[in-house]
Order: sequence, then structure tokens, then C-alpha cells
Amino acid sequence: MQKLSAKQEQFCRVYKESQNAFCASFEADFDFCTLEKGSHLFYVYLLIDPNDGQIFYVGKGKGRRMYQHVRAALNGDVDNSAKYDRIKQILDSGQDVVHKIFSLHEKEDDAFAVEKMLIEEFAPLGLTNIVHGVVTENQWVNRRAKILLETLKPFETWEANASPDVVASCISLCGSMQAFYDEVREMLEDIVRRTE
Repeated sequence: MQKLSAKQEQFCRVYKESQNAFCASFEADFDFCTLEKGSHLFYVYLLIDPNDGQIFYVGKGKGRRMYQHVRAALNGDVDNSAKYDRIKQILDSGQDVVHKIFSLHEKEDDAFAVEKMLIEEFAPLGLTNIVHGVVTENQWVNRRAKILLETLKPFETWEANASPDVVASCISLCGSMQAFYDEVREMLEDIVRRTE
């Protein structure tokens, strides 16, 4: 299990009390990490609201991953409505989302472990994370497949609302709308079984 440094632990304790990442960093004498350009390290990052210093999202990434959330919000891509709303609120106030790297890791599993730990610590303080930390790629795939199955409309509803282009594509691919629908459902159920 990945352990936090003494300064990282102190940052977490102070943040839980103050709910201000800037104050916590100062009081814990904790310096956020910097990532050299072209680095191949994994990292755990924090998205912070500059208006109140609150951490509203914890993630794991590599390269420029932590900046994709703002780009997605600017493009109107909503994968998480609470995170999207918070980013838009910050941008609409004339501020920019603050991106900070909490820790650097050579191994992805170590980054996942720290991400999970921070999400569990900070979730009660208003994080917008949907999933409370992902440990493995299989668990992430499993969760996404379950969400897709849960939100899959009944066949009759889907068929009644399908556009002519969708109908034509389904028939072209599988011979019928029902065959296409059944194949998609079966594929998702198989993914869930294989990744349990």
C-alpha cells in the first residue's frame, strides 16, 4: 500500500480542518510537485477552486491529463455534471481552475492507491468525483459497463426513438434492430462478467 509522506499527511489533516488547499499547503509546509516536460511519470492531481481554495476533484494522470477537464467543459462535454458545473462557475467568475500535482509515481498502481486514499479522505468535503477512486483498469471498465447497462433504455423505447440513420446502421451491421440491441447488451454483460 502506498504511504503518504509526513508533509502530505499534514496537508491532508490541515485541509480537512480548513477546506482551503492554499492554507493547508502553507501551514503544512507542503510544496506541490512540478512535472518536467516530457515526463513519463504518473501523478495524482487536484483541481482547486481559486475563489475559496476548495479541492473539488482528485484524479490520476500522465502527461497533460489534468487539463482535459477544463477543455471538456469549454467544449460542452459533460461526463460529470457536478464537476462541469463547478468548472463553469469558476470560469464564469473570471478565474481559472487551479491545477496542482499532489504526488508523482513511477508505477500506475501507486498513483491509483494515492488517488483512492485522497478521494476517501476528501469526499465528505464536497468532491465532485463520481467514483470514489479506481484501483485497476478492470475495475474502471467494469464500472463503466455497469453504468451503460443501467442507463440502457428498454428496446421498445430505444427503437421507437431511433433516427432513420440509426435504424439503417443497425440493420446493416446486425440484420435487425433487435439483433443489434441484443448484441450490445450481451457485450456489456460479458464485460461485467470478465472484469469482476
